[in-house]
Amino acid sequence: MVQKGEFTSKKDKAMNNYRKHLRAALISALGYGLGFVIGVALIRLVLNIGFLKSISDNIEHQRLYFGLVILFVVVILGGALAGALGGLSLAYAVGSENRRRTIARSALGIGTGFGIVLLPILLLIAMQAMYNTGGSSPLGFSISIGLVGALFGLVSGLMTGTLPAKTSYWRVAGIAALAFGLGGLAFGFGLWQYFYRLYQSGAAPFELLFSFLLFGGVGGFFLGWLFSQDQEILAQEGSQLRANALYRATQWFKHTKFYRKRGFWGTLIFVFVIFLLTRLLAMSPLSASSGHISDFLPSQSIGVHWSGPWAVSESTVPVADPSIAQSGDLLAVAWAQDGAIYLATSASDDTGIQIWQHPQKMLDSAGMEARNPKVAVDAKGGIHLLWTETAAGQEGASVILYRYCLQGDCSTTTVLSDLVSDPCASETNLNPAIAVNSTEVLAVWGSSSSNLPYATWKIGDSPAMAATGCALAAEVPAAANPRLAARPEGGFALAFDDGAEIFVAVAQTAGQAFEVGYQEAGKLPEVLVDARGTIQAAWCGTDGQVRYREEGTLTKIIPAPPCLSRPVLGQDTDGILHLLWHADQAKQPSGQVLQSNLIYESRLIASVWSDPLIVGLSAAQAQPALANGSDGRLHLVWADAFEQTNKINYASYRVYRCDAETLNTQGKLALEVATSGVYRPADDIVPYCQNQFDRLLILPKADPAYSDVPPTLNGAFD
Repeated sequence: MVQKGEFTSKKDKAMNNYRKHLRAALISALGYGLGFVIGVALIRLVLNIGFLKSISDNIEHQRLYFGLVILFVVVILGGALAGALGGLSLAYAVGSENRRRTIARSALGIGTGFGIVLLPILLLIAMQAMYNTGGSSPLGFSISIGLVGALFGLVSGLMTGTLPAKTSYWRVAGIAALAFGLGGLAFGFGLWQYFYRLYQSGAAPFELLFSFLLFGGVGGFFLGWLFSQDQEILAQEGSQLRANALYRATQWFKHTKFYRKRGFWGTLIFVFVIFLLTRLLAMSPLSASSGHISDFLPSQSIGVHWSGPWAVSESTVPVADPSIAQSGDLLAVAWAQDGAIYLATSASDDTGIQIWQHPQKMLDSAGMEARNPKVAVDAKGGIHLLWTETAAGQEGASVILYRYCLQGDCSTTTVLSDLVSDPCASETNLNPAIAVNSTEVLAVWGSSSSNLPYATWKIGDSPAMAATGCALAAEVPAAANPRLAARPEGGFALAFDDGAEIFVAVAQTAGQAFEVGYQEAGKLPEVLVDARGTIQAAWCGTDGQVRYREEGTLTKIIPAPPCLSRPVLGQDTDGILHLLWHADQAKQPSGQVLQSNLIYESRLIASVWSDPLIVGLSAAQAQPALANGSDGRLHLVWADAFEQTNKINYASYRVYRCDAETLNTQGKLALEVATSGVYRPADDIVPYCQNQFDRLLILPKADPAYSDVPPTLNGAFD
């Protein structure tokens, strides 16, 4: 029979044990929580220094491999530090006799878990979460991270479970899996908040550290409670617990002749040498390896081939309406900025790189607002600049102004619209277009009349001597948004719209009236005369889809994100047409459509327009402009905006060439086989030359410490 005093004594003892276990659990939770925070902070600090990146960058051919090795080593060492701090607190909390073993095993277990579980799996889950965004609930993400935490606990527990020499490490591994699984749920919710804040503001370091504090704290709490209980059991006399199998195996190996003769470091060096020999044998030409033989070399590598964007101009005020033209090695770009027109010129050096001059502000009238600049360059290097100017804050009255620049010197401003007489004279003059051929300049613009006014003069003559009149042979009410292209045999092609339909017309000479050839439903047309002298046109359809038509053929539809501005056309030296436009949609592989302002490109290859490819980010209201270079390159400009910076971006397209002289012997053999016509069509593009690994970018919201690419809305999809 149990006496009352004995019952009270057992109750007090149980309460004391509870308090002791709770104290150990709280100390362990604090140690592991702070250890995780310090370890992660150290990992980030080491990676931010950039010294390790410079080491991997110096290893030319194995940059990616050594970069990944360095990343794993840093993460494992950071995890080992976190485990060591947690093990120190655990040893203090449970009163371990061998603290060095506790710290070492904890460092080994947590470091291993960081390296082989947290780093790769969290990277995959983070990419899945950011690149295939679903609903706004964090539940699914938290459960996923909880499962990762359970796996982390299992791996770490198997290593840490040898802390008490006489307990079951499977029991420790199971408790650790449960503990870090529960911690993973809290960790997942914290990571969700971190990614959300990162998406909104681009910086959220405290949310990330707090997530790791929760993760380590919850796991450390359960480990502290478990080891406190085990320590109490081991302290009892007559304990029947047997040493776990891993501990017994370790003790057996330590008593072997091999270990007694060579010691710990000798054993470690022996294992490393054996591993190195196996790798050398695997790379030996005498060793057999599995292979795959195919009679076909698949090559579907299609890139936009555009260079990275280069900022011609940066400003804190909005920029818009860029225009570009080229003749010889001279490029001219004009745009509207803060109510004025700016002009920048560029010439390419021996390597083909464009050297941009400082932008020049064109003379603007006080109280007037300038917009819609258009630029053309003649064969002598003369720059012809046209734009619209209106009284600031007023609607209606507007004029078309013109200036001519040669080698940095510009003429006085001429008001072209004042030269036009009835019936095309108008107080409203908008959206000019300009083109030059070998001898003549032609300018056309929209007005409030039922026609398009024009002015034309010889290159070198004063525009004040221009012949003017109505451009269209027949009136078209609401004619607007003209575009011009010079024809090689003389004359010009004209495209315009009336808000509901687009019209394509031709004039044999600069002073002759334009005759409409055809009209289609749509708006914002573009016209191009290709190398054969054939007129090509593109426009936005009434459904927003981009449409294209070659002279004498039927209209084609490019199934793509809807165009929000005028599409532009260009032709490279291979005769391939390029069509570019601005859209505000990005479609993920999952089918989800995200909002993002982008410049898209499609190419006409074998009479079929390719799937749209992203050229670059753009401002919310961007109008791309394209120029065909005499050197075979295409030159593109567009407006971009990021945070408080507004840019006029420039990019160029060079036709891909695979020059065998730049290859080594093996490369030449591979190129010869690929272009032989046996394994693939002989006229296919061979994407083998000039291809090498450059760098690994982690998107979206790339940390400036790791990447010079600014964070973007949709990351890799931008």
